[in-house]
Amino acid sequence: MAGTKADAARFAREWSGKGDENQDTQRFWIGFFQDVLGCEDAIQRLRFEVPVQTAAL
Repeated sequence: MAGTKADAARFAREWSGKGDENQDTQRFWIGFFQDVLGCEDAIQRLRFEVPVQTAAL
């Protein structure tokens, strides 16, 4: 179930002026998907820094 506007506002307040891009990126996105979008299995679904596969040699 998706989060509410109140959930989004609370999330924005909690992260306002906080966080370091390198240290908190994953925590931010997991929290966003869980708390704002209501994705209960965000940890299982999200992948970070996965190598990109290309056809280039």
